Amino acid sequence: MRRLSEAAGRLLRKIGHGRQRGSADGGLLLRYRQAGGDGLVLSAWLDEEPVRLWLDEAQWCRWVEPVLPVPDWPAVPPVLHAMLSAWTLAGADACLAPDDMAWPRGQGLVQAHVAPAPDWCLCLERHGARLDIRLLDLPLEWIDRLAACLQPVEAGTIADRPVPVALVAGWARVAATGLRHLGCGDALLLGRAYRIADGEIGLFADAPLACLCVDEAGHYRVGGGMGETENWVEAVPTPDDVMLTVVAELGTLQVPLVTLGSLRPGDVLDGAACMDAQVTLKIAGQAIARGMLLDIGGRLAVRIEQLG
Repeated sequence: MRRLSEAAGRLLRKIGHGRQRGSADGGLLLRYRQAGGDGLVLSAWLDEEPVRLWLDEAQWCRWVEPVLPVPDWPAVPPVLHAMLSAWTLAGADACLAPDDMAWPRGQGLVQAHVAPAPDWCLCLERHGARLDIRLLDLPLEWIDRLAACLQPVEAGTIADRPVPVALVAGWARVAATGLRHLGCGDALLLGRAYRIADGEIGLFADAPLACLCVDEAGHYRVGGGMGETENWVEAVPTPDDVMLTVVAELGTLQVPLVTLGSLRPGDVLDGAACMDAQVTLKIAGQAIARGMLLDIGGRLAVRIEQLG
């Protein structure tokens, strides 16, 4: 558990749900939240004081796309490191111009691991890109002044409220007649399965929404594959039988409604996750069985242990 000084506690109360400000060119959001893991550390100057900031590497690559499209940090030519370090934060403080607020000036970037922990964090937005930043050692006084320049985030709109969305291992297409013969001890092989052992999982609400990857901080990042809608087939009748889609649900993740409507690769979903001890097999949202997830010859299956 992280200990906060009295001054930090007062600042935490001031920030509340968060403080934000925007302009025509973008905006920023100040919050206290969990952040860290493998990423980039930006060395910078704040006035005459050296400071460090942790950045999400995947988001940073999309952040710098306007000047250099790269898949990851190792692909950046060393000769461009200094230029991109300076460009990362340049202009992101445009919305603070009326307040004459000091702003960090990037000097250098390196790949680094920072242990995930609750900390002061900024979320920058510019031209549709988003960059999550953890303020590693910026002065508390500066963060306090920044918070005073921002407006409180209003909490309470329906769109901002999180709803539980299913986390799934995959799904199977099963004929209705075959489904009636499934019983305890049988294993249902998943025709489409996510790479659960590699930290991959599906976000699902009536149909696949996104492919997620779990990072070290316990956050879920939207992968490049997004929802597997091209492999998703609704139940349709055939001349001999009805094919049903059985979804293997592992738990739920709290996601704001407004976020569900605008998922993009690289987005981080940091809502509370509730994972079940057993896998629940569902058809059209209704549970039909519970069981255990197994790897059978490299393919995922659910061994049924309880019906209904």
